[in-house]
Amino acid sequence: ALPEMFIAAMACFILIYRLYDKSKDPNRVSFMLSVVTLLIAGMIAASASSESSQISFAGAFIADGMSSVIKAFVATITAVVFVYGARYNIERGYFKTEFYVLGLFGVVGMMIMASAAHLLTLYVGLELFSLSLYALVAFFRDSRLASEAAIKYFILGALASAILLYGMSLLYGLSGSLQISEIAANLATLEAENLGLSVAVVLVVVGLGFKLGVVPFHMWV
Repeated sequence: ALPEMFIAAMACFILIYRLYDKSKDPNRVSFMLSVVTLLIAGMIAASASSESSQISFAGAFIADGMSSVIKAFVATITAVVFVYGARYNIERGYFKTEFYVLGLFGVVGMMIMASAAHLLTLYVGLELFSLSLYALVAFFRDSRLASEAAIKYFILGALASAILLYGMSLLYGLSGSLQISEIAANLATLEAENLGLSVAVVLVVVGLGFKLGVVPFHMWV
């Protein structure tokens, strides 16, 4: 979990550093630190990739080749987005430290999801990612449209969270576990036409689909 811990620690450091930085352009320093943080985290994740999988944190976290590739990809793409969007933010007066700190915490949430081996870990990562998005949508606080979009996104996101959690609770009731591997093994013994399983899967897919903006939920996002 070194990439996640590194980005989370740097996000906190950047936020505190901004309070004490008396230079002419402290936001640019925060921007540079954020980009460097993501690139280093991407290299850490890429160097940790291996064919063998390791389970840690009491079975809640898995590190394997696939999760490492996803983390490296997420960190690199977000760094590109930060660089690409810098001019846009500067021209509109939104080139601020908080913007990049929120982005870093969102990346941590995505990385946690990539290594989730437990439904609660998946949910924590998803909510960290979602809350960062809500704040980023509302970041342009002088815009009435942005404020309206953020509150609508937050309310619908809360509804999606409730649907997702209800689906997870049904999966727990059917399998007796929150461990994803154990859920898969236990549900394999059920009939394919099991009504409870069908409802649980639909609820989980709907909750995740809205949170991640998957078609057809992208229209609301």
